[in-house]
Amino acid sequence: MTQRREFSLGYIESELASLDSGLAGPLDVYVAGGFVMARRGLKPGTKDIDVVLEDRPRFRNLVKLLLRHGYRELAVDVLPSAYVNLFASAILENGDGFRWDVFERVVADKLALTETMKSRATPSYKKKKLTLFLLSKEDVFLMKSVTDRDRDLEDMFLLARSGLDYDAVFEECLVQSELTDRVWESGLYERCEELDERYGVRVPFMNKLRRVADEKAVMHVLTNLIKGGLDSESALVAASKGKLRPSDVSFGLKALLRRRRIEAASSGKIRLLRGRTKAGSRKAGRIVREDTEAGHRQ
Repeated sequence: MTQRREFSLGYIESELASLDSGLAGPLDVYVAGGFVMARRGLKPGTKDIDVVLEDRPRFRNLVKLLLRHGYRELAVDVLPSAYVNLFASAILENGDGFRWDVFERVVADKLALTETMKSRATPSYKKKKLTLFLLSKEDVFLMKSVTDRDRDLEDMFLLARSGLDYDAVFEECLVQSELTDRVWESGLYERCEELDERYGVRVPFMNKLRRVADEKAVMHVLTNLIKGGLDSESALVAASKGKLRPSDVSFGLKALLRRRRIEAASSGKIRLLRGRTKAGSRKAGRIVREDTEAGHRQ
């Protein structure tokens, strides 16, 4: 497969200026990935630009604009698996080979564009109608932790070396887990372990992250067992078939009660509380489908 070239900031800004001239009205775009790192001086350039739109009208507006400016939308079957696994809502490429990976609200079918992410984003490129907001280094670090590509681990190293607010990374991970009902803490922990092993970078929240990940993993297993009809602590211990110790089950049930995910009737029977939103990652335009595997990056 032909190696794709990297594009300089000068090239990309020329493309942005051309796109700005074709807009009928204002368009705000949030940018992640390599372009953020290039703008921060952490990379000389990037092969593509990863952008996130807040809603379907903005997403359609940008895609139509790119098509009018000579970009073509790429079919999934011509893309390498690394691209397919990003679950971009649309991937468009021009004659030079420069690509736009366009996401609607959710990046890589995993992390959503949250209000906290938007509050940390900074305007980087503003013309008459087009404004690009760079997501923070902390949010790019988190996004790169949920993929399995080697180059993303290298990018995490470059971001970490530049200095990060690790409290912001940790808190955003908690926000994303609550939003999607998935255990992103486990994936982040595993990726940070790799970061330490390969580059000697020790992320300061590792112990705290591990405790949260373990608690959520146990809660996830118990929730699925309760959904399957088990309604007592002894039945849950037996059904786990040695994967969970009695102390783990007790610990997990206490956590579920504390978070008001379950309740115990006067008879001692356990049942799930209604009203929680089914969650998980999502395709463009919809929040989430229920995840079936805790603690693993999909």
